[in-house]
Amino acid sequence: MKLYTNAQYGFHFAYPADWSVENASEAEAGFNVVAWIYSPSQTEALRSCRAKYKASEWLLYCGPQQANSAIGVYNYGFIDYEGLSDWEKGNYPNYQLLHMGNQDVLSFSQRTPGAEPAFHVNSADGKRGMSFLLSHEDKTSLDAVKRILAMFVFEGN
Repeated sequence: MKLYTNAQYGFHFAYPADWSVENASEAEAGFNVVAWIYSPSQTEALRSCRAKYKASEWLLYCGPQQANSAIGVYNYGFIDYEGLSDWEKGNYPNYQLLHMGNQDVLSFSQRTPGAEPAFHVNSADGKRGMSFLLSHEDKTSLDAVKRILAMFVFEGN
């Protein structure tokens, strides 16, 4: 396992050693993206794509591949799992509360055509929260995100 630390948002997690994690670009951060997590095959495919284009062009040509092959880590803030409004319940279809590691995790389906799985973890101080969104459902990615969430830690709690 390797360790990913994000000082800006104050968290860290362990992830499979043969996977990779990249911080989001400045443009992606505007959409609350914090980082991307890639399997070994996804990492190689993106490297190949990026090698074909200049830095100013790769997001245009490789960005869709990136967004559609990774586990995205998003800064969606604190979500009150116990007090979800009807509107929020509609935004978190099929939600359920799970216990992973030492914390509760909200599991839900994304509101996309494939209804891919997603997970959200809150900080114990009730001030922060991160979501892990899978761009496609496959057993390898699902197992990886569950292992990551079992070892996810907000610092300063």
